[in-house]
Amino acid sequence: MKNPAYRVLADIPADHRLTEERHTDFRFSPARFISREEADARREELRFNLRMAAGLYPWPEKTPLNVRRETVGTFDGFRIEKIMFETQPGFRSTGNLYLPNPLPQKKCPAILNVIGHWQRQRLTREDRADYPTQLANFARMGFVCLVTDMIGMVDSRQISHGYGGGEKELWLSNGLGVQLWNNIRALDLLQSMPEVDAGKIGVTGASGGGSQSLFLTLLDDRIRAAAPINMISLLMQGGCPCENAPGLRRITDNCEMCSLIAPRPLFLAGSTGDWTREQETLEAPAIRDVYRLYGAEDSFETYYQVAEHQYNEKTRRRVYSFFAKHLMGKDTVWEERYAEICDVEDLTWFRDEGHAPGVDGDDEFFALDRERRKAAVQKLSVSEKRKMLAWMTGIGEKVRVADFNIDNYDGIRIEKSVAMSAHGEMIPFVRLIPEKWDGKRVCLVIGGEGKDILDREEVKKLLCENTALVSGDIFGTGEYGGAEISVEQRFFTTFHYTPDAYRASDVALLWQVTRNTGSVCSLRAYGVAAVASACALPLLEGAESVFLEKDALLSVHCNIPGIALLGGPEGCLSLADCKVETVCPALSINETTADDLENIRQLWADGEVMRFVGFPDGLHKNREEMKSWYKWIESSRPLINHYSVFENGIYCGEAFYEIDENHGNSAAMDIKLHTFARGRGIAAKALSFAIEEAFKHGAKRVWVDPNPENKKAIALYEKLGFRAKAMPGYLCENGDVPSSVYMEICKEDK
Repeated sequence: MKNPAYRVLADIPADHRLTEERHTDFRFSPARFISREEADARREELRFNLRMAAGLYPWPEKTPLNVRRETVGTFDGFRIEKIMFETQPGFRSTGNLYLPNPLPQKKCPAILNVIGHWQRQRLTREDRADYPTQLANFARMGFVCLVTDMIGMVDSRQISHGYGGGEKELWLSNGLGVQLWNNIRALDLLQSMPEVDAGKIGVTGASGGGSQSLFLTLLDDRIRAAAPINMISLLMQGGCPCENAPGLRRITDNCEMCSLIAPRPLFLAGSTGDWTREQETLEAPAIRDVYRLYGAEDSFETYYQVAEHQYNEKTRRRVYSFFAKHLMGKDTVWEERYAEICDVEDLTWFRDEGHAPGVDGDDEFFALDRERRKAAVQKLSVSEKRKMLAWMTGIGEKVRVADFNIDNYDGIRIEKSVAMSAHGEMIPFVRLIPEKWDGKRVCLVIGGEGKDILDREEVKKLLCENTALVSGDIFGTGEYGGAEISVEQRFFTTFHYTPDAYRASDVALLWQVTRNTGSVCSLRAYGVAAVASACALPLLEGAESVFLEKDALLSVHCNIPGIALLGGPEGCLSLADCKVETVCPALSINETTADDLENIRQLWADGEVMRFVGFPDGLHKNREEMKSWYKWIESSRPLINHYSVFENGIYCGEAFYEIDENHGNSAAMDIKLHTFARGRGIAAKALSFAIEEAFKHGAKRVWVDPNPENKKAIALYEKLGFRAKAMPGYLCENGDVPSSVYMEICKEDK
């Protein structure tokens, strides 16, 4: 930050969001509960969390299943059918039914068998997993057994197995949710079958099927007994997109979710050779403690063996006995018999050569899912939408403030502290108190430049009007400068809020500071802070007036999973109780004059601005050197020109072109902005202006050569129409391979 008067901390804030490393292979600590009431409340919290993460809030409409069944064959004590049913319009779940043969006169209990990541899925016939044998033995015992395909596998290939990510996260459309909804509809199917006792349904699955079993059982009380096999662990949470979704494990883990299946019967199996290796000493004792709260210890069973990852015959024998006990009322040991059946390919509908009719591909499914989700959310009440927003942003914690350090600067009392919550944030903030303050009027002022926003003229005017000011560095701004903020970790959003969500939460904490300061409270926000404030506003109380920078709302991308369901930041404004004024700042792009030289000198001296052009500590020029540089610009116009960019009178940065008449009138382009001016569309407008000026003055093509690590710059250039090409030979020093990316636009293409 530039103004030392506003600095609170000597170093980058010791904020847990900069150091926390939750991930799928993180070693979690077991959750503990002291009462049934606490466990019951937590269960409801985690059910809502799961529904949100899976894109199942609000519940989708249950449309006709349009079941199609076809007999495969009758075998020793069981019959196999192919089955296909429509879980949502245009999308089908596929699999097999294994039924007792002959069927008993009374209704049968049922097992839903969900498959993990075995290469052959329900067709697998190996020592470590033999699904036809397992399903046949369930049927011989008297169970109706439904086995379904994972998305993207066997017959279920309307969408890919890795469905999700990217824009889909903004709509909470993901493979985990698709599979979970398929399984919920599978329960609807089983309950609708005349052969099935609707009150006696169990679920089992191994590995990724164990994850599916867990999620379904936590969410749906129709599951009366569950056996997730070789999956539940505090050491690994699931390594596939179908087991991960935004927000799923920000506040929990698989073991805690599993413990809250209590008091329903639960069977876990583990092995020495995978992530369940500590089952008997780590996960099982913690889960058993929760069952003990309900007086249901006898309903929790485990089995552990020396083996690799598996659902082998040893485990299966115990699973048969578990379900016989809890769904049939029989205390029996079932001896498994190998199932002699047809060619396993006969169990499929399409033999690896197609998929069910209807939706074809991820893009088509996403387009339909997005419209269904949007229509469903629009029907919700404002309070329900605010509940969704609180989940998306993490807003809701009570602020805690450290004791203030007090300075005086230019006749203003400056109170410095940090805002925190139980989540471990550490947000540096200041309060500026004018000498004649009445103790009432206070304005929270926040911007992309952090507390330096206080030096804007329109903000200083508030002080002159005797309004107290609060300003803080929301996540990634101000005193966070230089902090390493990485979101590249696999499944990052499964375990963490995004930086944009953190910023919205920070606005809410700073708003509490503001309300604790005065009684007539207002808010002014610029740049990324305007976007964060828009997402926070529906959850803030007591705002007398709000001013948000409109350009930022229109141009700054907001990456908060689920936010598109509410209409993005602008849609959130409709949920706020206060009147919001959105104003477009005045942007001016003018030929540089001698009066701009000090602004340019400071821009170049900023290491953050110059780090991608080889000057991580800044490029330092004295005033005489700047004057000499300006004389060169003046004498070279219009073949060379330089522009200074201002917003509401605040210097933001520079744009530049240089036409080379010796090489086909090609023009080198450049744009540099202070960090506070980034991400708001200013760069695009300024560079577009400079490109048009270059073409106007004779350029045939314009080019840039960004550092390949400068991903944001490359994305901006691509947005403006630049395309990567081989770098012309005259630009390659000594014939060396260029270290930058060459991109150009030809005038004839404009």
